[in-house]
Amino acid sequence: MKKILIIVATIVVILALSPIVGSKIIESKLDENIKKLTSSGLEIKKQDTRSGYLNTSKQYKFVVIDSKVFMDYMSELSNKQVSGYAGELLEGTVVGVDLDYSNVPLLRSTSIDIYPVSLNNQIMKDMRVSNPEFAKLVEQFLEKGGLRYHVDYDIITKNFDGYIKDIKESYTQKIDQKVDFELSGSTFSGNGNLIMPKFINSDTKKVYLHYVSGSDEGKFDFENISISSSYESVTSYASNLRLEKLEADVKSNYNNNSKVYVKDMVLSFISTTDGTKAKLGSKSSFKKFDIEAKHESIKMRNFNFDTKIKGIDKDSYEELSELLRDANSLSSRSLNYKTQKIVQELVLRGFELDIDDISIERILINDSNDLGTSSLKADIKLPQNALGKNARPAEMVEKIDVDMLLTISKPTFEIITKSSPIVGISKSFAKSNGDSMVYDVKVKDGSVTVNGKKVK
Repeated sequence: MKKILIIVATIVVILALSPIVGSKIIESKLDENIKKLTSSGLEIKKQDTRSGYLNTSKQYKFVVIDSKVFMDYMSELSNKQVSGYAGELLEGTVVGVDLDYSNVPLLRSTSIDIYPVSLNNQIMKDMRVSNPEFAKLVEQFLEKGGLRYHVDYDIITKNFDGYIKDIKESYTQKIDQKVDFELSGSTFSGNGNLIMPKFINSDTKKVYLHYVSGSDEGKFDFENISISSSYESVTSYASNLRLEKLEADVKSNYNNNSKVYVKDMVLSFISTTDGTKAKLGSKSSFKKFDIEAKHESIKMRNFNFDTKIKGIDKDSYEELSELLRDANSLSSRSLNYKTQKIVQELVLRGFELDIDDISIERILINDSNDLGTSSLKADIKLPQNALGKNARPAEMVEKIDVDMLLTISKPTFEIITKSSPIVGISKSFAKSNGDSMVYDVKVKDGSVTVNGKKVK
């Protein structure tokens, strides 16, 4: 019985001490991260701590005192995926960070709120000179935490979820000066480093902007935006964007009215590696894409783009990805030279391009001229080391294999031949099929045929 009491007493003591020990562990880790931030271009402007037995709350206000050092640090954290272009705009910006966590780490996630308190000094100065009333509105909006990110982060599993606080603001200075902005239903979740997660999914129900400035007026309405992405390395990643609706309507003093309407748009990219080879894929589609400008209109229906390039040399691809990632630090001349050299090496080491489907069901010009349906499917292969380093374009024709089926609507073909008469020469090789012109192109061992006819 005595041993049991000792064991029970020991457990009680451990449980009683765990919030204190946990608090010290978390605080030690937090202090370590704060030191990194303050040595990376940030300075603590204000700090407040409220600590209890089970929970601790901390509030910080950081000011960006060296935007270059800070952006270099962010770039390092994100594997150089964060651009340094916005660095100068951050100088002098004050950001608030509120933390609320359990002193027993396993009990619940750490709650984090991040919000800008004030913008770059020069931006605010210019705003106060040009439009004092609007500058005051922006200051009040930021001071009350109008733009706020909330994150619940599990420090054990590194899972997180959160939201962006809904925004609905309206500003009117005069009868002809007005701005309305709305952001609603924006949530996200993921896993990993908050700066560069392994994966993240986000959904936003609505983004709306309406402005009036004299006789100029614009409306932009985005609905149901979904974004997902995963990242392992510069050559292994995936991203996907879905947009249910985009509507834009811009009117100007010069009668240059324009409208854009997009319905059910999808964009996706994927890059993977396997052994010594890499593969890239891209897909995009939309159900509707309408454009109106200067009394002209184009309406497109059911567009699809599905291609992938595979069998490319992994080392050359990684080298190209690294080069493009460091593009900001290179001169244009140096970047172009190095890019051309690596791309040449990629081609020399072979590839296979699959165009699974590029098609559009319908193009309507000014609601009357129907251009019909056009599509392209192709499989293009260049074997590894098939070309020498100084190969001429003609040599590529001898080494490359092509199997391509191009279907062009007759109205579209007519427009192309009018703008480029030389294309009309190909008509003798085309096969007429209903409302379309068909080109079945094959290239093998330097021999080119179109619909079975040899091209000399």
